[in-house]
Amino acid sequence: MDVACAHCGKVLSRPPSRVKAYTHQFCDSDCHDRFRERRETLPCAVCGSPVTLKASRMVRGKVACGPECLAGLRSQQRIAYFGTETTRQVECEHCGKTFVRKPSRIAKNARNFCSLACKNEANRGERPDLQTGEWLHCENCNRPVWRTPATVRPHTFCSRSCAFMKQGPPAIRLGEDNPAWRGGRSLIPYGRGFDAAVKAAVKERDGHRCQICHRPKDETLLAVHHIDRVKTNNDPGNLVSLCLSCHRKVHHGTAEVEPPA
Repeated sequence: MDVACAHCGKVLSRPPSRVKAYTHQFCDSDCHDRFRERRETLPCAVCGSPVTLKASRMVRGKVACGPECLAGLRSQQRIAYFGTETTRQVECEHCGKTFVRKPSRIAKNARNFCSLACKNEANRGERPDLQTGEWLHCENCNRPVWRTPATVRPHTFCSRSCAFMKQGPPAIRLGEDNPAWRGGRSLIPYGRGFDAAVKAAVKERDGHRCQICHRPKDETLLAVHHIDRVKTNNDPGNLVSLCLSCHRKVHHGTAEVEPPA
């Protein structure tokens, strides 16, 4: 790709990636140094006073004569980019509320809404067939919450904070008030005697080895198996140590285990 040297104007051949990465192209280091040392006299972008400085000191192609003018120049650039409070004010298409929005968002979106609720309500007004839910009120703060048939729950809260303030943490909610309530039955089918101490004693008795393949615990993980398949029978004579592979084979009927001696 042919470009011209920024200092002497000599035609250079540069790859497109380099032209894209650097604003100015130079034929050698001397042209680069002379270009950086070059001074230009330009009018101040704020007050109009002549300013002599390096080309590299310009702020987006504009110059300022001092700190005050530099602050004013940057303020003008911010206003041009972000806009003022007046230019950023738009009106919600659904409720008519006036709110402030970034100019980039105004240019990107053809429609302006002050909240997601107004946007959803306006879209549902255009498509009545999408109105499959209903507005419910939060039990704690009375804020309206949209619920479809798939998201309806026994209790309606707008956030986890409201649910916590109204019902309290699950740890202190007992019985039917606890979300983990399953009608009073335990989710663990094992009896109370099947604990960590019993498992450790069984593994110690078996030498921390699988009783089928005899692999030690350093090579595999050990599980404690109920020989008669009755999980409430936690007698030591009914428990045996097996590796995970052999434990799976025993339950699938491809391996057998003998009671401990």
